[in-house]
Amino acid sequence: MDMSTHQSNPNQAAIPAGYMTNRKGHLVKESDVYALDLELDAFVKKHLAKAQEIQNVMREFKQLVYDDCQAFQELIFEKYGATFGGKKGNTSFTSYDGKYQIRIVVQERFVFGQELKVAEKLMKQCANEWSDGAREELKRIIHGLFETDKEGSISVAKIMDFRRSFKNVSDDEAWVQAMDAIDDALRVVGSKMYLNFKERNAEDKYINIPLDIAKL
Repeated sequence: MDMSTHQSNPNQAAIPAGYMTNRKGHLVKESDVYALDLELDAFVKKHLAKAQEIQNVMREFKQLVYDDCQAFQELIFEKYGATFGGKKGNTSFTSYDGKYQIRIVVQERFVFGQELKVAEKLMKQCANEWSDGAREELKRIIHGLFETDKEGSISVAKIMDFRRSFKNVSDDEAWVQAMDAIDDALRVVGSKMYLNFKERNAEDKYINIPLDIAKL
């Protein structure tokens, strides 16, 4: 892949022949650049060009696999006289010998709506009442659930894990309403599909075939 073509920007003035730009964007004559810096520049750009080429191949391969998986699902549905519809995902394709597998997994991204404020108020009310004369740990746990991170967000996973574990811990009306408010507050704001290639090892477990260069 030609790095100069890839890096071209229509809003950027062309670099005159015999010049280079430094890290500050200033034009510098190539004859004024140290020989070692010229070698380093060529070295980095050579390998980056190959990395970008591989990235494009992987992007095309990913789309090809998704399309083929969808086509195969459509074929199966057609066999039984049904119509395949909706997003492709949460499915697996396994080789005849069971050694190899392709998995497509959809992970949804959640946020909370304003109903969470109601749940927070009711749960803290319960915590304050229940901890009166009892251990303070309960109060600290529930209050800690609604602490925000540096971005001002409340952990969806932490709230939902707590709800799954303690939804039925009490039939107090305020607690029941708080649990319902958490359910109503949950919003799906997007999803991401992940494509995994797996191989069965000697222990009969499917392990990922890594395509992330950092895991090779």
